[in-house]
Order: sequence, then structure tokens, then C-alpha cells
Amino acid sequence: MNKFLTFKSFSIIFLLFLVLEIVCDLTLDSRWGVYLTKPILMPLLIIWAKMASNRQNEIIKLLYTSLFFSMLGDIFLMFHTEIFFLFGLSSFLIAHLLYIWMFVKEISTGNVVNMNQKLLRGLPFVVFYVIFMSIAIPYIVEIDSAMVAPVMIYALTICVMGYIASLRSRAVSPTSYAWVLLGALAFTISDTCIAINKFINPLPYPTIPIMLLYGIGQLLITGGVLYENNKVENFA
Repeated sequence: MNKFLTFKSFSIIFLLFLVLEIVCDLTLDSRWGVYLTKPILMPLLIIWAKMASNRQNEIIKLLYTSLFFSMLGDIFLMFHTEIFFLFGLSSFLIAHLLYIWMFVKEISTGNVVNMNQKLLRGLPFVVFYVIFMSIAIPYIVEIDSAMVAPVMIYALTICVMGYIASLRSRAVSPTSYAWVLLGALAFTISDTCIAINKFINPLPYPTIPIMLLYGIGQLLITGGVLYENNKVENFA
């Protein structure tokens, strides 16, 4: 077993790069620290996934592709202009859609939850979407009404992604299910923080919650998916 492929060892390496990116964003006058560290995060996950998995199946390929579009989103959002924000939003929208596709593929190979459970698990996401949109839309209209539709579509997509992740419970192992669901929720909260910071009220040190939740979310989703498609000793 290569000890550097274990979830614990890789997590330490990944989190060190994540913290370095946050420190560069918060403390350095130059943006070059961010330009050098942020684009590395998703490629690290891709390389780890490639080395740790012994099943290069469709699910793993969807994981690679989603992480690739997430990397594009990271790069676009480093540049604080409206057009690059839209490019970043589009890249992450594709990443979320790929995650949805990946989760559906996993669910299709196992057992599905009953209809009552589907409704119960969907309710929190519906409530969150309705409440958040009702709060955010007046602020978005005031700033740029053209952004209302893109934000509504994006918010709906991340809620669907979290919801579909919650339906994996009978199709995968409990560990994989927990990691992916927690990762999806962290990713959702990170995106919510971006929307709050941009449209509603600037957050103090927004990089900390946004990047921490995003990085940990991606790490957990990747780890959870690999747990079902792995060299088992790497996840002992």
C-alpha cells in the first residue's frame, strides 16, 4: 500500500494547500499567491482519484470531469469581473450537473429508497430553496436584474445535487453515503456564502467559509465516490 494514497494522508496534503490558498488570499498584497495555489486544488483531487481507484468506470470518469469543470470555475472566479463570474457560474453549474448524473448512475446500480423517503428527503431542500430565493431575489434585482434567472437556475441545481446525494443511502456503503452527503451539503453552503457575499451583504473574510467549505466538500465527495471504487486498503 502506498501510504500517500490513503484518505488520511492525502487529506492532510490537500488541506495544507487549501489553507495556503486562503492565507494567500487574506494576507498577501499580491494576487499571485492565489493564482498559484487555487488552480492546484482540483488537479490534486484528480491525480489522487486516478492513483487510488482501481475501477476506471463511467462513475470515476464523471468524477474526473466534474472536478475538471470545478477547476475551470476556480480559475474564472479568481478574476473579479462580471463576465468571469458568469463563466465561473457556468463551469460550476456543469460540475453540479455531472455530479447529479454520477449520483443517479450510482443509484441505478443499487436499491432505491421508497417514495415516502424521497419526499421527506426532498422537503429540506425545497424549503431552503424557497426561503433563500425569496430573500435573495430582491437584492439581486436591485444590483442586476439580469442575474436573477442564472442565480435561480444555479441555486436549483445545487439543491437537486444535494437531494440526489441524499438518495444514495441504499445503493452505496454507509461510509460513502455519509461522506458524499456531507460533501454535497458543504458545497451547497459554500455556494450560498458566495451568493450572500456578492448580492446580499458582504461577509467578513468571505474566503474562509467559502473556500474551506468548498474544499472540504470536494474532498468528501471525491473520497466518498472513491470508497465505492477503490483499492480498499487506501481507505482502511
